[in-house]
Amino acid sequence: MSSLVLEYILFVALASCGVIQLVVARNKLRGLLFFHNRITTYVFSFLAVGFAYGWFFGWDNRLQEKIMHTGLEGAQQFLYFLVGSLVAVVATIVVSSARNMQFHNEICDGDEGFEKLRKCSYWHAIRNSSSTGKERE
Repeated sequence: MSSLVLEYILFVALASCGVIQLVVARNKLRGLLFFHNRITTYVFSFLAVGFAYGWFFGWDNRLQEKIMHTGLEGAQQFLYFLVGSLVAVVATIVVSSARNMQFHNEICDGDEGFEKLRKCSYWHAIRNSSSTGKERE
């Protein structure tokens, strides 16, 4: 893989993390937040998206000189975009779960789906769901 491909995946992941954090903060899903303060999350989101946008379209005239001249086709670019987005989702789950495991260990009984993420981390919600699922049987 070329350095351009790795940079593209990295900055798509960064922008996607910013967008995910913006949506999570807006919907008050505390279990997926990187930061406990919503203002800090908004600042991180706008900086991440802005920096990735600036890298892609601004600095070094990257779009004209590097991306268009390397022969990167639409299907390849779509694949790299999907990989970057998947990296962002996995990073969001891992980082937020590790960060929020100690702070949001409230019992999530009775909540379903995304409502669980308002009170507890992703891994805690999964663990809670699997244990209550076994008890129902």
